[in-house]
Amino acid sequence: MAHSGYFEFYERVSEPFMRLARPLALVDKALVYAFVALFAALVVFLFATQDPRAVRIVVTCALSFAFCTVLRFALNKPRPYDEFAIHPLVRKDVHGLSFPSRHVFSAAVIAASLAYVNLPLGIAAYVLVALIAAVRVIGGVHYPRDVIAGILLGTACALMGYLVIP
Repeated sequence: MAHSGYFEFYERVSEPFMRLARPLALVDKALVYAFVALFAALVVFLFATQDPRAVRIVVTCALSFAFCTVLRFALNKPRPYDEFAIHPLVRKDVHGLSFPSRHVFSAAVIAASLAYVNLPLGIAAYVLVALIAAVRVIGGVHYPRDVIAGILLGTACALMGYLVIP
């Protein structure tokens, strides 16, 4: 969505949150830590119960995260605040590396992993993925395309891993 209408789009979606920049940034951080905790709890639970899916999940997530990092560096897409005179509500000191959103990608991989083990828990996690995606766009650190790609690619990588990795 890197076109001239983006500035107006961002102003429209972020305006209701202008006075809530600090809480928005806290929600962003809290959601990231929540997914780290969910992933850690999932892995500990699977290994503690000697669930054979444990290694598959760890390998799939590790390979997916590595893929996303390499893809971001290869594409090095600019962030909204790199291209437009916007003031992001979520502070970020990074320039470029916008596509796909690694926060959203990683959360989607973890949500797919949770769904692989427990479908209702995975569905609940995907609701949080959508919240992360919204916060990243409203916060001005990603374009909508970045977060949509993060959800789709993260889910696809997880599904591929669970189909391919023995």
